[in-house]
Amino acid sequence: MWHTETLETFAWKAWLLAERGERDRAADLADEMMQALRDKELTEWSGSHKLLYDLPLMILLLNGEERQALDWLADAEQARWLFFQPLLTSPMYAEFRELPEAAATLERMTAWRTRVLDEVLAMGLPEVENPDLLLDYMAAQARPSHHDRARIALHFDDDPAGALGHYENALRKDPDNARIIQQAADLALEFGLVDEAIRLLEHAAAVAPDDADTHSSLSLAYGHAKRWPEAVASARRAVELQPDAGFFQRWLGQMLLMNGEAHEAEDVFSQIRNEGQRNMGLIMAYHALGRIDESDALLSEWLESAWGPSFFVAYVLAFRGDKDPAFEWLEKAAATERIVNTAATFPMLLNLHDDPRWLPFLERIGKSPEQLAGIELKLSLPPPATSQRVSQAGE
Repeated sequence: MWHTETLETFAWKAWLLAERGERDRAADLADEMMQALRDKELTEWSGSHKLLYDLPLMILLLNGEERQALDWLADAEQARWLFFQPLLTSPMYAEFRELPEAAATLERMTAWRTRVLDEVLAMGLPEVENPDLLLDYMAAQARPSHHDRARIALHFDDDPAGALGHYENALRKDPDNARIIQQAADLALEFGLVDEAIRLLEHAAAVAPDDADTHSSLSLAYGHAKRWPEAVASARRAVELQPDAGFFQRWLGQMLLMNGEAHEAEDVFSQIRNEGQRNMGLIMAYHALGRIDESDALLSEWLESAWGPSFFVAYVLAFRGDKDPAFEWLEKAAATERIVNTAATFPMLLNLHDDPRWLPFLERIGKSPEQLAGIELKLSLPPPATSQRVSQAGE
């Protein structure tokens, strides 16, 4: 459950709850996140992790750990941490900034960063002619993005239409942003709206024809629709654009399997550098080719390596027809992994659809056909642009 994206979203939610006066709920959530930090040994400064940024500090303050937060900041100063702009501008840190020790530290850090940016600007490199862009980027980290707000609307307020509204607002400001469209398509897939996801992602591919992520996402949506040839074609395009991406290669292999091309799938899987991803694919390919003993042996090795989320294990087992353990792993995934929300139409789980346990499982995760009936999410799209621009909005 706790990874970087969920920690960030839940941290903002805890702060918003406290601002609304719901301090008991905020405290409970903050305590859970604090335990996640302890589990990951991140309550002390551990280097400028490119994804964590200020999250540990944020969670320490949500838990009232003022002294530990000040120590964290002091260590960050010693490490010459650059990405501290949220601490200067975010409303979450308003009280923290008032502490004399924090204010003095931030003043020194700001002076040091100004000198660094001046030195960079003096180099005369065209890539750094405007260091304000860097500050703008860091300031953007100081408030919840449209994606954060959408996930809060979806997972806390049970408001998928509200979540979609955040993506629409973001797209009005940045109509060429394929990443926003992909995020809205992911939302559609969570509610079984496969045709809508395909519509969005075909538009994204028109906006960003050379973006590998877009074509991979489109392949995923085609897979949910059981449109195997198109899923293969889009996956091939993603691999062409980013040949060394193990996920893209593995997904291409999986769509080849679903399209009845097991030998071709084996060739693709064999080229994956990452051992866990490679073995995951080969387990399924060997099984499809009737090489059951090889598939069994590799499965045992793969499970012992503990590579990949529970959902991955579940669908590998489902593809092989190992239904009992597949359902066991699906239940584990349902407790901790958001990807399970797409299970209803996920292509690699097709072998489970005729099992009497399938519908009760979907009901438990709120994704049965009856539960999804009547949900409509349709994103208003601008016309396809002629220029390509894929930003990292919401990431």
